[in-house]
Amino acid sequence: MSGSAQEIRYINRDENTHLWLFRNIIQELRKEEPDLFTPEKIAVYEAMMREGVEQEIAWGQYVIGNDIQIERSNGRRLYSLFGQLALA
Repeated sequence: MSGSAQEIRYINRDENTHLWLFRNIIQELRKEEPDLFTPEKIAVYEAMMREGVEQEIAWGQYVIGNDIQIERSNGRRLYSLFGQLALA
């Protein structure tokens, strides 16, 4: 399954790039437009992010099922079910 492993590495790299980019955008926006970061607006943004994460998890479960196991390089189980952190 080396092809699958390589594909997962590409996806991981791509997602890390998105995180870095959007983190920097948000930090700059916070400096330039602090009125967009009131406690009330931050609560709205957090709710939107939660909804997005829940939809991503639901889509992943629909596409590839609910029984996914990912292991760390040391063999410890990281995830036992999609989206549920279960360090063992």
